[in-house]
Amino acid sequence: MASFTAKEVAAHSTRDDCWTIINGKVYDVTKYIEDHPGGADVLIEVAGKDSTVEFDNAGHSEDAFEIMEEYLIGTYSGAPVRGAPKAVTLKKTVPKAVAGSNFTSTALTATAAISVGAVALQAYRLNPEMLNSLPKLKTSSSGPGFLEGFLIASALFTVAGTITAKKLSKHLHFEEGGFMSYAPHKKMPKVTKVNPLIQRGWLDPTTYHALPLTEKELIAPNVYRLVFSLPTPTTVLGLPTGQHLAIKAEIDGKIVNRSYTPISNNNDLGRLELVIKCYPDGLLTGKYLANLSLGDEVSFRGPKGAMRYKNGLCKRIGMLAGGTGITPMFQIIRAICEDDRDLTQVSLIYANRSEQDILLRDELETFARRYPQNFRLYYVVEKAPENWAYGTGYTTQELMEEKFPAPGAESKIMLSAMADRKEPQAFDGLRHNDISDERPDNGSTIDAQNFAYSEDRKIGITGAVFLILNKMIGTGIFSTPSSIFAATGSVGISLMLWVIGGFLTFCGLSVFLEFGLAIPRSGGEKNYLERVYRRPRYLATCVLASQMILLGFSSGNSLAFGRYILFASGRETPDGWEARGIAVTCVTFAVLMHSVTPKWGIRLFNVLGVFKVVILLFIVFSGFAALAGHRRVPNPHNFDNAFRIEDGDGYGGGGAYAYSNALLNIIYSYKGWENANYVVSELKHPKKTLAIAAPIAIGGVTILYVLANVAYFAAIPKSDLAKSEVIVAGLFFRNIFGESAAARSLPAFVALSNLGNVLAVSFAHARLNQELAKEGMLPFSRFWASNKPFNAPASALFLHWIVTVIVLLAPPAGPAYNFIVNLYTYPGSWINGFVTAGLIYLHYKKSENWSSPWHTYLPISIIYLLANIFLALVPFIPPDGDWNADGYPYYVFPVVGVGVLILGGVYWSFWTKILPRIGGYKVVADRTFDDSGVETVRYRKVPIKRD
Repeated sequence: MASFTAKEVAAHSTRDDCWTIINGKVYDVTKYIEDHPGGADVLIEVAGKDSTVEFDNAGHSEDAFEIMEEYLIGTYSGAPVRGAPKAVTLKKTVPKAVAGSNFTSTALTATAAISVGAVALQAYRLNPEMLNSLPKLKTSSSGPGFLEGFLIASALFTVAGTITAKKLSKHLHFEEGGFMSYAPHKKMPKVTKVNPLIQRGWLDPTTYHALPLTEKELIAPNVYRLVFSLPTPTTVLGLPTGQHLAIKAEIDGKIVNRSYTPISNNNDLGRLELVIKCYPDGLLTGKYLANLSLGDEVSFRGPKGAMRYKNGLCKRIGMLAGGTGITPMFQIIRAICEDDRDLTQVSLIYANRSEQDILLRDELETFARRYPQNFRLYYVVEKAPENWAYGTGYTTQELMEEKFPAPGAESKIMLSAMADRKEPQAFDGLRHNDISDERPDNGSTIDAQNFAYSEDRKIGITGAVFLILNKMIGTGIFSTPSSIFAATGSVGISLMLWVIGGFLTFCGLSVFLEFGLAIPRSGGEKNYLERVYRRPRYLATCVLASQMILLGFSSGNSLAFGRYILFASGRETPDGWEARGIAVTCVTFAVLMHSVTPKWGIRLFNVLGVFKVVILLFIVFSGFAALAGHRRVPNPHNFDNAFRIEDGDGYGGGGAYAYSNALLNIIYSYKGWENANYVVSELKHPKKTLAIAAPIAIGGVTILYVLANVAYFAAIPKSDLAKSEVIVAGLFFRNIFGESAAARSLPAFVALSNLGNVLAVSFAHARLNQELAKEGMLPFSRFWASNKPFNAPASALFLHWIVTVIVLLAPPAGPAYNFIVNLYTYPGSWINGFVTAGLIYLHYKKSENWSSPWHTYLPISIIYLLANIFLALVPFIPPDGDWNADGYPYYVFPVVGVGVLILGGVYWSFWTKILPRIGGYKVVADRTFDDSGVETVRYRKVPIKRD
């Protein structure tokens, strides 16, 4: 065989004289150009060149080599000499022993039990009469009063809620989101039966055999449905799912063969059905198949192909198909849907030039209706008709990320090799990522970073519960009851506001669960706002980034930590620099722990989560004792005419402004219920974990919060409670246990609770900061996104530390705590309002094709939306009397909060419009995932085309 040099091959580089090199062999493909399924341009582009890489990337089946043999003319003299491949040795993986202790759920339960026992024993030693007197609680002679009814209702609510949740959990099924959903066909995955799709049949893998054409139908321009009869009505085709067959014919004196995937399978006895596009100038399709008449025989051979689909291949498949490339996808979709044992979830994006070009539409939509738990369908067309409910234009990376399953070991993406010579424009998103309005070129990569977390670093259900608990149970329940009562002047209304806060928290949880289970990625509101508010691109994200970075601090709980440490030591400085210094030490410890030893950071906040629950339980039981008369102060009689609104010493008379402030403070106390949504990528089985952990944590916290407030009112007089500010729990312990050392040490335990909150907040908010940096949205994004050197987001944690310390040290000496709380909480009302409005929009805009395994009913969404509108607008209404609140004008925190959100819009304009035009380029972050879930972020410097 002749040998050719690169120079000789390069001399044949035109359409009429086209040579190419593939795997060290030289081919003259001049006569194959017009019949190439990928189009003539593909071959002309590689004419005179080595096209080995392009050939391999095109994903040809093995019959491509049969076709190419006909055009082989020699070898390439410059081909590298390749040595024999090295043998692959499989090694058994030995699990590494984990040094040190590992806090499992069992260990945490044991820790909780021991802690509760220890606290109960200490309480009994300090005041043995306290527990002995619990059965002697007095009731009103006229019958049950407010307190008795409240406690009974709480108990009944707890029992009923537990039973309801247990019943509902049996029917809860977690699915990927983003597609239309219907009532599902019930499957029986445990039924044992023979799979007919894998049995052998008529096809012969080595010899061609002929079948007669019995049906021929034109179903679209140049697209035919061809049906061939097998030898008998009961003959099985014998084609495994995922494989294809070859057709051979003699045309103009030459043998031509091509591979096709039938849409029929082994269940279709006695028939073979194909859908093929026949190009007018195609050799096999245009000259042969298009001109077949009924009764003509065609030769087939098979099965062929390396892939065989079988149940259990993976849990989730994302499919991208265009034109007649739908046929191999259809074969797999049909096999999955019709097999009652197969629970694989398939998400298909099907791209075409127009609605009329969509093939097998009735069949696909039937599968989508009958098997929503298996199959979700989304169309993209280049030319959309009026009232088109699906996608138009490009299949972008953003669309694929939205519709396809999240990357992971149990997910696969399948791309159809289309028979069309020129794929539809809607499919161009695979090569042209429409990342900016200027449509820049690809640019050059300036950096790349990998992000991967080992399974032992990921958080299970127990860890997720404590991640939420640690953020929820922080300063709020030990401090804010003072400001709540001071604002309302009523014991009953204060308690009802805490119940309303719990209800609103569950409403918010429902909204966030629907988003979180549909979009299981770290980032929380970032992902939800980006899903709804897509234009202008990045505007919603920049507004959120401004709020989360500038106001997502741990200052309130850090300051409370310092205050309680000073109180425990006998110092009662209300808001001095000593408390702020201790607060800085607290947040510095938390950031260093998560940066240097991330495993131990998680373990520590798990332990502190148990500790917090123990402390709250101790307060509740101490409150019961106080109700029985065991306290060191006279009976405050706070439950006499509990719903009376009073205007006393330091409490009452605030009007609507005070009530909105009170509700804001309560929401601050409940804040943290969304904490797990920020770290979904670091959860084990994220959908299941999130759906179980969040309701458990929030339900438990709501009951404890209400009962803890009952305890406070049982032991603290109204005027003392109103003036106690941050140290409500400290005053409670003093009134119960007196001036003993134990009474002074208990506030130190509350300080540890605050430390747990700082650990949880810094852990979650650093992940959100890192997500924003990965998108290239922050200045010096590569630095803030980095996981170096300990595979932890140390840089993002450092950013969180900077903002927290500034907020701690910047306000002047004085009552800074309430200002920090309001400033931290207020902008969240705007963000949550937009998230909730977005969910309502997705429910009622059918073209969005929104789907989630969790459904939030419209009344819940409306209630939560109205509550956030109330919290966002009422702080602008002047309070009755003095316009100053805690030493600053009432309008300061709402104006500053809204200003921060507006600043996000200003930054968006600067980052997306002004800066790129000044510099002539922009840095773009491309995020990709491999099969093992490892994320790679590449930063590209992309030139901007100027007008």
